[in-house]
Amino acid sequence: MNPITEHPELQKGEVFFGNFTKQKIPGIGWEYKRVGKTPYDKYGKKIKDRSIFPVFVKKKELKSDGLDVKKLDPFRKAPQK
Repeated sequence: MNPITEHPELQKGEVFFGNFTKQKIPGIGWEYKRVGKTPYDKYGKKIKDRSIFPVFVKKKELKSDGLDVKKLDPFRKAPQK
């Protein structure tokens, strides 16, 4: 099974930040955060735990804070050695 390269609910200008429980979402420190509906693992399989949700943040906000957006994406491919 091949890893997926992006979350299916990703919208333009966003980065998939990760899957979180509702209790953890308020602690995500970005001004913009959007909670999706269906969490997926890195192989594109739906996560059945209904207490977990995907969270998306704006690329622009991350970049303005000096973060490398590509390194934050949980679905990115690991560098080849």
